[in-house]
Amino acid sequence: MNINDILDYLIRIGEAKAKLMDDILDITQKQSLNIGEEHIDVLSDLIQQKQKCIDKINVLNKEFIEKYDDIKQNLNVASLAEINSNEYPSVIKLKTTIQSIDKVVQQIQQLEKINNKKMLDALGAVKEQITNIKNSRKVNAVYNQGMPIYVGVFIDKKK
Repeated sequence: MNINDILDYLIRIGEAKAKLMDDILDITQKQSLNIGEEHIDVLSDLIQQKQKCIDKINVLNKEFIEKYDDIKQNLNVASLAEINSNEYPSVIKLKTTIQSIDKVVQQIQQLEKINNKKMLDALGAVKEQITNIKNSRKVNAVYNQGMPIYVGVFIDKKK
């Protein structure tokens, strides 16, 4: 495989990864809308969908790294920035693809921070509800204990 073919292959991998990253961004946005105790099933499904995308991305990353290392070794460069774009014009498209992936990753990270805060707030609310329920049970247990019944005894003073 020559360098141009490898670069084209890396571009295809990058485009596939970009598509998957867009899917993850979409899923993360859906998660943001569904955070709350009443939507746990939806969140669980979204997490599973996201994990499938992540698994696919991991496979693509592995393949990308292998081919990228081949290019660096063949051209004796340390990074894409050192590759002559006049000699290998595909490098420009590859760089653009990588930059677009980075932008989506940053958006996902920002949204994940917001989602994590929402989840912590929701978790705090659930913890508070659990504490209130426990306290109510304690109070209820005290009130439901058998109250001692005193039998009244009357002493008849008339005899």
